[in-house]
Amino acid sequence: MKDVKYFAASSIDGAKALLSRYGNKATVLAGGTDLLPRINYYKNIPDVLVYIGGLPLDYVKEEDGRILIGAGERISPKDISEKLEEIGYEIKPLDIVLVQTGADSAWGSPEYLLKGAGMDRESTLYLLEKGVKVAGIDAWSWDRPLPFLAKEYRRVNRVG
Repeated sequence: MKDVKYFAASSIDGAKALLSRYGNKATVLAGGTDLLPRINYYKNIPDVLVYIGGLPLDYVKEEDGRILIGAGERISPKDISEKLEEIGYEIKPLDIVLVQTGADSAWGSPEYLLKGAGMDRESTLYLLEKGVKVAGIDAWSWDRPLPFLAKEYRRVNRVG
């Protein structure tokens, strides 16, 4: 196996600096379950691993009149209903919903994979029960970013 550089980022800025420094040679590591098949089955071994599992990245804040939900936060049915009430809208059957988390601000950068909140089972079911058939999100996935899902899985299932 080739030598792999490993860094455990001690801050968000540190993780950003490492990802910028190593560019597409860097792979973000939080739990590793997504990385193992890549290495073991496809022999695709990264040059650089940047561990972010211990970083405190969660936040909810207001900025420029918008509510930003930070990486790893869960969007709940309550969040959805409160926002709908605030804008005076009620979801109707067959509405198309686009969830704006602010992750798109990092599009094109390594940071994009760590940004944005995500929908969970309950919030997805909430939209389905309202009759929504098509939905999108400005993040890389409908779920919360994978490092946060992995961290929660380890905590709940006492893995690692």
